[in-house]
Amino acid sequence: MSCSFLFSIHLIGVLTTENQVCDRLDKVPVEAPNWVIFPNEGPFPSTLQETMAKT
Repeated sequence: MSCSFLFSIHLIGVLTTENQVCDRLDKVPVEAPNWVIFPNEGPFPSTLQETMAKT
């Protein structure tokens, strides 16, 4: 029997050229082929859940 898993992480981030944006935020490097943008607008978390269900 074979199993495969889809692993995804939901991050909300900002694109900036600043080295230090805020002391409360972590800086997480993400390589270009490892991210995607799903445009959406609406109440959280239902909009996120509906958007991810479409992928």
